[in-house]
Amino acid sequence: FHGLHHIIESVGKICPHQTAVTFKNESITYQTLNEKADALAAAILKQTKNRNEIIGLSVDRSLDMIIGLLGILKAGCGYVPLDPNYPKDRLDFILRDAECNLLITQTFLEKSFEGSGQQILCIDAIEVFKDGPVPSFPMVREDDIAYIIYTSGSTGRPKGVPISHKNIINSTAGRLDFY
Repeated sequence: FHGLHHIIESVGKICPHQTAVTFKNESITYQTLNEKADALAAAILKQTKNRNEIIGLSVDRSLDMIIGLLGILKAGCGYVPLDPNYPKDRLDFILRDAECNLLITQTFLEKSFEGSGQQILCIDAIEVFKDGPVPSFPMVREDDIAYIIYTSGSTGRPKGVPISHKNIINSTAGRLDFY
């Protein structure tokens, strides 16, 4: 596997009707997760310029969070998670610093990002076409960035730490072996 999302896709092919994600009292199957992530990835590809762009992801904790990160990865991009409860100055700084041109959010959070300079795509407004062909997504290399996590930094300014697909796959495999 070169990309983190390939692992999830492979499990989904083996057991498409099994529960993939549960949040509170909502659940979705691997098939539904993949269909929604594919639709989001196709929408992302219409708005990005090249592969492995960094996309902002600011959604409330929900099924949309997992759909969002999976869709971003399928589009050959990396994500930077943004807590919608962070102060606007911090969010704006991270979006600029990570050079995000596109932000994935939810309709009810959209106004929070007006004037931030990014294109905005609302995950809950994406239509899923179940009977259409699966779009062709970019190849992902193991050294491509899967996500950037921002720390507070020793100076008090947030600092981005990029994590590649290879890093997260290896660290996850190590935890699975250990536990």
